[in-house]
Amino acid sequence: MLVLGCVMGTCVGVWASGEPSISAGTGLVLTPDAHTLGPAEASFGFWQIANTSNLFGRRFSQPLGSTRIYGVNVGVTKHLEAGCSRIETDNADDNTIFNAKYNADLEKLLSAPGAPMVAVGIWDFTGKINRGAYAVISKRLTLTEDETKTVINAHLGFGRNEDRGGALNGPFGGIDFKVNNQAIIQTEYDGAHFNALARWKIGHRLTFNGGAVDGDFTYGVSFNTAEDYKRDKDDWGGDSQY
Repeated sequence: MLVLGCVMGTCVGVWASGEPSISAGTGLVLTPDAHTLGPAEASFGFWQIANTSNLFGRRFSQPLGSTRIYGVNVGVTKHLEAGCSRIETDNADDNTIFNAKYNADLEKLLSAPGAPMVAVGIWDFTGKINRGAYAVISKRLTLTEDETKTVINAHLGFGRNEDRGGALNGPFGGIDFKVNNQAIIQTEYDGAHFNALARWKIGHRLTFNGGAVDGDFTYGVSFNTAEDYKRDKDDWGGDSQY
């Protein structure tokens, strides 16, 4: 297992919104956050994981071996996101899974400015691997000390899947924060494993990703049809939406 601890210095903002997780829609490493893509916005991702352990539930009795994941997510409406992922492994059958996530606008519903973002979703709703449902809350936290501002996006959720094992079963959560205008760090507990990822911007739409899932090296690239400064409604590297 890999646990990554980080100490923040001076930070201006976070551009994490709209980045795809490995297989659960927009989010952190393997888990979703409460953000959804905008209408007609799309994100694409490719991931390679070396010597993958049993990530998705006890239905698989052996490590999956080298795993490749191809994913796409689309904003259907202002609050609804849908996507699919193709999972190809060395030691198990290849499968395509489908996901959906709905973001509730608590600020508007509760007339509460600054309320956290909340979303509910379904992972693998056709049951090819391990169907599950979840709820997740995301909140932007700003810590100020001696004129030094640290901004962290915090995420906490709970999921339940059919196999009662693997990722997105039980409590999950994590954080992401900005290193500079081109890089962020994400760390999480996915319900069964500790994961960490660094994301590097290459232009305004393309991102290179590298890190570890349950101690196994992973890398990949992701692409978003909306430029990051438009997603964040600010300059490149501007404040996150929550």
